Amino acid sequence: MADLRYVQAAPGRRVLDPNTMKPIPAAGNDQKATIQIDAELPFWFRRLRDDDVIEVDEAGNPIETAEPEPANPPAPVKPSKGAAPADAGAPVSDPSVKE
Repeated sequence: MADLRYVQAAPGRRVLDPNTMKPIPAAGNDQKATIQIDAELPFWFRRLRDDDVIEVDEAGNPIETAEPEPANPPAPVKPSKGAAPADAGAPVSDPSVKE
């Protein structure tokens, strides 16, 4: 099933429609032109992910979206057994050297 959405180019970005090779309407212009895309297609998925386009409603008004939570947050790194202590790179004082 297609994930159809309306988009405009983000401010300061120029995005070409891969079908027509012409620029899609830019956000903030006086015109409220939009294009309808299938967000499941890899090209448009990347444009949405990279903030090259913004989602708008059919009239061209920006849609407020919340920042999505990462699907798989990185796990905390645990030191392995035998790993060097955190201060392993610290200078070592030599008792035989007089200052």
